[in-house]
Amino acid sequence: MPLQVNLFIGPGPDSRASGTALSSALDRLSAAQAISWNRVVPATETGLRQGLAARPCELLLLAANVNASAASYVTLTLEDSQGAPRSLNAQALAQLLRQAAPGLNAVVLLPFDTDSASRASPRVIAASRGVADALLGKGIAAVVALPLAEQRLERFVAALARGEAIGEAVARANLDGVSPAAVCVGDASLRLLSNAQPALNVAPPASVPAPPVVATIDPVALALRAKRQAARFDVFLCHNSADKPAVKLLGQRLKDRGILPWLDEWELPPGQPWQPLLEKQIQSIASAAVFFGPAGISPWHQQEMRGFISEFVQRSAPVIPVLLAGASGEPEVPLFMRQLTWVDFRRTDPDPFERLVWGITQQRGDE
Repeated sequence: MPLQVNLFIGPGPDSRASGTALSSALDRLSAAQAISWNRVVPATETGLRQGLAARPCELLLLAANVNASAASYVTLTLEDSQGAPRSLNAQALAQLLRQAAPGLNAVVLLPFDTDSASRASPRVIAASRGVADALLGKGIAAVVALPLAEQRLERFVAALARGEAIGEAVARANLDGVSPAAVCVGDASLRLLSNAQPALNVAPPASVPAPPVVATIDPVALALRAKRQAARFDVFLCHNSADKPAVKLLGQRLKDRGILPWLDEWELPPGQPWQPLLEKQIQSIASAAVFFGPAGISPWHQQEMRGFISEFVQRSAPVIPVLLAGASGEPEVPLFMRQLTWVDFRRTDPDPFERLVWGITQQRGDE
């Protein structure tokens, strides 16, 4: 029995061209009797639910815009009943899939934000990981993020139709060497078909051994590594140690965007005097984010603020005051900082994380 595949394409400026390319790849595999596939329409939440319930499948291909906004709120763009774009958050999507297709074990994300070299942007990579985490949390065994490319999809699905494991199929999809390429999150050893035989008209590509963990060359990680080796930190995270958990989460989100933060727990090696290292970084770092949270201001917090304000005066380094979620009122800060524009995580509009990135990089997200 051929591999059963459902294709869902959300709205967007690239949806028509993407639909044509993806359909062409799946039609070739269907003609070779390697798969049986169906396009789920309409591209609404109800359409997806009913389509999956009416036609069970082993593999779901989701082509859509993916976005991550405040507080790691990750969404996919679907249509509403009138055909207008509508956001569905990743947790709701995961619940929908679990209810409508309880036997579904593998989902492939095909984000529209892919350039001419078939590379997804860092923003889309981070958002896709958020969707994958939500799906894995609801029992989907494996989620593959596959930058949109017709030949890459055909190689991937053909490998699954031959009974190869998800990890092997991802390795074949990555044969073009384009980075960042396909990546599997979850069970890379999962096989969607057992005892499958290669279809006569679908010749397997050159043998590629499946690694136990599917890896991808992440340009964001490479850029961060180069910055750290050159000691070129983008932002110093000044905070009360009692607020460190919240600051660490924001620091990780910054790293996902290719922004290298300096955080004491990550950058101060054990067994060495910390004060000279800290003073050295304060003299060369590009900007500072000063966090005010529920724990208030500690004495060392105040010293760090004074040091960076002095540096700001000398070399015009941005100093960004940040109110964390849970902070109460307006904290007592030096007069100089009261004149600066704040980032407030107690609000969601405008997106405080995007404003923080703007303050650090001095570039708006829409530029």
